[in-house]
Amino acid sequence: MKEFSHKVLQESKTDPEPSGEDHKPRLPLPPLVRIAIYDSFTSAPRIVDLRAPGVRQLMDLLSEKAYNFSQQKGGAVPYTTIREVVENLIHANFQEVVINIYEGGNVIRISDQGPGIPDKTRVFEPGFTTARGEA
Repeated sequence: MKEFSHKVLQESKTDPEPSGEDHKPRLPLPPLVRIAIYDSFTSAPRIVDLRAPGVRQLMDLLSEKAYNFSQQKGGAVPYTTIREVVENLIHANFQEVVINIYEGGNVIRISDQGPGIPDKTRVFEPGFTTARGEA
């Protein structure tokens, strides 16, 4: 699964070079998030790319879409749970987010290529955060 997510991210980075004489400077694209929806564990996922003009709009769209896709697959994960995890991405310096929604809709895996958590044993401590680089 990790290899597939990495491949999906690599494909999203490739942007063909402009052709001809039209070499206008490119504006940076808004952040891209990919949702991979698995209809079965033996088939390739359906990929949905999401972009929004700003981080807040992207988080709103991402929460809504992840919830809706999960529900369509029969999932019972509450919207507020998905929203909270997505909101945490903002504070965790998110980069290249991929959300995997597995068969049945009750398993949702959110991964990114951010800096990670240096001391993973502290993750479950009340109040622990990496938002400011300290607990």
